[in-house]
Formats: sequence, C-alpha cells, structure tokens
Amino acid sequence: MKYFDSHAHYYDERFSEELEQGVDTLIDTLFSEKVSYIINVGTDPTTSRAAAAQARKYENMYTAIGIHPSDTRFLSDMDRELSDIESLILDTSNKCVCLGEIGLDYHYPDTDKEKQMRYFIAQM
Repeated sequence: MKYFDSHAHYYDERFSEELEQGVDTLIDTLFSEKVSYIINVGTDPTTSRAAAAQARKYENMYTAIGIHPSDTRFLSDMDRELSDIESLILDTSNKCVCLGEIGLDYHYPDTDKEKQMRYFIAQM
C-alpha cells in the first residue's frame, strides 16, 4: 500500500540540517517506496513560495498555500501579504491544490485574536 502525505513542510530548514543525505534524498526515497503523493503546505508567503519551488521539482508533489493564523504575529502588511498569497495560488506552475493553514488558532495565550480574524476573513 502507498500513502498520500496530505500535510508536509519539507522546505523546513531542519530537514536539510538534520538529514545527512538532505531533504531531496528523503523525498526521493518516500516516492520510490511508500508515498504516492505529497501536499507541501506553506504557512506564509515566504514558505508558500518555498513549498511551490519544491513541488515544481517533483511530479507528485503539490502545494497548499495560505497563512497560518499563528504566523500572523510575524506579518505586518496584510494587503501585500494577501496579494502575494493570491498570486501564488493563481500561478498554475505552483501546483496549488488547496488553501492551507488558514483559520483561527487560539492555543497560545498571547494570541492576537483580532489580527488572526482579519487575516482569516481576508483569505476567504
């Protein structure tokens, strides 16, 4: 049986730092042995671009593009950031199959709920 990895972040630097052979070797191994498809999920404009860049390298890797609610604390120009996200989604070479990492996340006590709500509503 092969698996569908529906939520990955293979662009994360930790893969390159912690895997002696590198992230590309890991992904090649996954596809050759146990995984049929991967959705690589971006959490902001920068990581969405990184996820898309990786997806372009692999036939069976796709992207979910969006802004994670907790990552809104690092963002400051909502119009520009949402415009970046929209451009990434509309560029078919990015292989975007869904919006990802959107919603509301009130797990942390210092969460700016109003800011998360503004970004969430604007992404809809």
